[in-house]
Amino acid sequence: MSMNRILFGAGRLGRLHFLYWNLGLTAAMYLLIIATTPDDIGGVGDAIAHRFLGWLPLMWLSCAVATRRAHDRNHSGWLVVLLFVPFVNIGATLYLLFAPSFEMPNRYGPAPVGHLKLSAEELEQAREILAAQELEEKRRRDDDLLTDDGSFDMDGLFRNSPGARD
Repeated sequence: MSMNRILFGAGRLGRLHFLYWNLGLTAAMYLLIIATTPDDIGGVGDAIAHRFLGWLPLMWLSCAVATRRAHDRNHSGWLVVLLFVPFVNIGATLYLLFAPSFEMPNRYGPAPVGHLKLSAEELEQAREILAAQELEEKRRRDDDLLTDDGSFDMDGLFRNSPGARD
């Protein structure tokens, strides 16, 4: 993943990854609050300054992640501004978290991995290919066990088994 995508919100981000990023950033913010208690730093003013300086990169990342999620819904990154409006931010967050992804490529890039949907015909073709591959593999194994006279080599049957002796 390129730094441009992480730091500046380029590209798209699916719902599950959006959730993971938000959980991680929330945990980082709580750790920041715990790490900057006034007693450990030297006063309330210093604690506020340290929290603010730690908060800035976390908010930047949070906005970049929300922008990528908005791009996945085929919206502009300016949707992130709603996250700073009291009460509206709850609805905007829920929208970004639960709204389904725009499944086709859009102006922000291709759909994130995991959005591949197969038609019934394509799914049936894939099943047929897998079944043919399994049948070919079974034939190959059976051919390895046949001797020149057409009988099965019973020793060969167990030669490659996990408990076979050399």
